Amino acid sequence: MLSRLVIQGPEDPGFGTPKSEMTDSDEVFNLALQWLKKCKCAEHAPDKNWYPTRLLDIRPLKQDLQPDRKPDRKRDRKRDQASTMEAKPSLSKQDSSLDKTTISLVAKKNWKGGKPGSLRNDRYVTLSHCWGPPQHHGPKLTSKNIADFEAGIEIRKLPKTFRDAIRFAARLPQVGFIWIDSLCIKQGEEEDWLTESALMNQVYSKSHLNISATAAGDSEGGLYFGRSPENLLEDEISLNIDGIPVPWDQVVDVDARDKSTQATQSRPTSPGNLRRCVILDTSFWTQRVDWAPVNRRAWVLQERLLCPRVLHFCRDQVAWECAEFDAAEARPLGIPNYQLTGEGLLQESQFKGLDPDRNGRALRAGRLRGLPDPVAHLQPQIHAFELWKRVVEVYSRTELTVARDKLIALSGIARMMPSRIGSKEKPATYVAGLWRPHLESQLLWKVEPVYNPHDETFEHYGRRPLDYRAPTFSWAAIDVEQGNGITYGEVTDKEIYISIEEASVKPKSKDDLFGMVEESCLTVWGRLRPITLTKKEKGRFCWTIKDDKDLVEEKHTNIYLDSVQDTQFDTDEFYCLPTAKGGYLGTGDSTYIFCLLLRVKKKEDAVFERIGFTKLSSWADKKTWNQIGQDVSRDVDFAHPDNGLPGGWQRFYLE
Repeated sequence: MLSRLVIQGPEDPGFGTPKSEMTDSDEVFNLALQWLKKCKCAEHAPDKNWYPTRLLDIRPLKQDLQPDRKPDRKRDRKRDQASTMEAKPSLSKQDSSLDKTTISLVAKKNWKGGKPGSLRNDRYVTLSHCWGPPQHHGPKLTSKNIADFEAGIEIRKLPKTFRDAIRFAARLPQVGFIWIDSLCIKQGEEEDWLTESALMNQVYSKSHLNISATAAGDSEGGLYFGRSPENLLEDEISLNIDGIPVPWDQVVDVDARDKSTQATQSRPTSPGNLRRCVILDTSFWTQRVDWAPVNRRAWVLQERLLCPRVLHFCRDQVAWECAEFDAAEARPLGIPNYQLTGEGLLQESQFKGLDPDRNGRALRAGRLRGLPDPVAHLQPQIHAFELWKRVVEVYSRTELTVARDKLIALSGIARMMPSRIGSKEKPATYVAGLWRPHLESQLLWKVEPVYNPHDETFEHYGRRPLDYRAPTFSWAAIDVEQGNGITYGEVTDKEIYISIEEASVKPKSKDDLFGMVEESCLTVWGRLRPITLTKKEKGRFCWTIKDDKDLVEEKHTNIYLDSVQDTQFDTDEFYCLPTAKGGYLGTGDSTYIFCLLLRVKKKEDAVFERIGFTKLSSWADKKTWNQIGQDVSRDVDFAHPDNGLPGGWQRFYLE
């Protein structure tokens, strides 16, 4: 599969020439300062009215980095106001004795001399990192040692990643504090953990910068790595444009610095039909950032999205990510946001950013591919749903050390969405990973199996954890750390076949719908059809309508089971619930009827669980497609007479 594409000429000033053989060099640090100065995403930081509950005070280290400098309040005040970006001594040249410097844990409630916002160097940064195995975790904050942390801890006693991040942060202008999860949240104490988890959206969104140990697999991996700088240089070629079937001035010329420009005129700059070009790796960002160890962690996704800007310490270079631009040492002025697919070169929406009008609209347009939006009347609300769809789909492919954290590890982002999906006057309601309004169509998420063409088998990676953490109707009830992850349901209000009367959620923490869930239930009205579900060879399944002589011969194979392992094909009692009719966005596909696959949990109480998703096409499933929505009142025998309505509608409960 091709991963490279000729897209731009070398005369562009964005081509970098890294020279240092280690990413802890002055060269790297100065480039990071340039990005900081260019980015305007964190102009609000610090918010002098809000700080995290606890921070690590690194100002003593900041002073030790400048041992020969005499205090000058007037000069320092001018420097702070001007936000100068002068470089400090290289980390590689710093005396190792600095590791004996003591830093201390400070609590917001115990600030001396006023709030932190009234102090010099009042900004704080955060750290994203992989914990790794227990032997690499280092000291952790607990109720037993909090007094020791407040008295001070020597930097040398911390894991290497923490030491590197603290020393880097201390060199940044106006930064005097750092927030690290294991040192600022009491570990092993649920009450403090739940309280602080509810503040994650503010901890990260109000930070000055997120330092990401992107390439390190554990806390001892560190920020910095050796590299061969020549490998970062772009490959130049001379391209013979003779015979290209379109005029050269109509070829897309990618320029990441101007996202509004889709194509620019370009003329050959070499004699004849030759043009000097550069080969860019279209998998550059995916390989170094998206698939890096730290970004496989579920908790890190919200850290990455909520922080105004992120500095990634990758294996061979540093990279920058903010809502304005992406950049790296090899492309310091910006990275073209294009992806090479089977359909050609497609422009992708920038990953970072939670603005519905800007980021959500771009995501939606990318999926529509020029076709009209079937739910244009739901704008701008649909753009916020588009953001949430992407967040869930990316998040579903990440890894959790503790399975119960599935919802709470995403709670920081979820807390920001109610007024975006709804409005300030009427915010949307969070329902265990889904939202009201339009909850009905969001139930149609699916776990896509992975097809292996060599032996024509399907691999099903969905797993349901043993301990309860979310209702079965929510994607959060399933782990899919391999394969394609979760595909979120298409939000629509058209041709919906069910009605949700009530959605109840019992949170673990009082009144906190965004945290952990103890139980949840939907009261649903719909037409249930009893079915037979059969397991076939090579990871395939089929279902048929039960006890219907006209439909029993028609077998349906478009099935997406949530967790094959806990589906008892011989003993479970299965039902099909027609839920909506529609097509796939941006494809022009035929219309389908989308259905939920359910199994009985308590038949006497009309309680069901979701086990999967299926779709019926008008051509392959013609008979069932035409009849499944008809009166089926006699197909389900509920104990309570008020559970039925004329027309075949039944009221039941989905847990």
